[in-house]
Amino acid sequence: MSMDANFAQVKSAALKLGENDRAELAKKLLLSLDPNDDDDVRQAWEIELEKRLSAAESGQVSYTDGEGVHKTARKLFSK
Repeated sequence: MSMDANFAQVKSAALKLGENDRAELAKKLLLSLDPNDDDDVRQAWEIELEKRLSAAESGQVSYTDGEGVHKTARKLFSK
């Protein structure tokens, strides 16, 4: 099997995964691209992301989705 065929097969299989599995795979792939990855920095970011997710899920903070941000930006820049 050629590299292109192998890539196509892996990509096709990955796209059939559930959302959480795709996210975990994407995370692993991105981490594999940085050979100088600092475990302490990664761990600190994971802790921060968990805090932010927990705050959002508990209702302590609210976030705007990407479309909401774009809508607000368009209003601001159209003046």
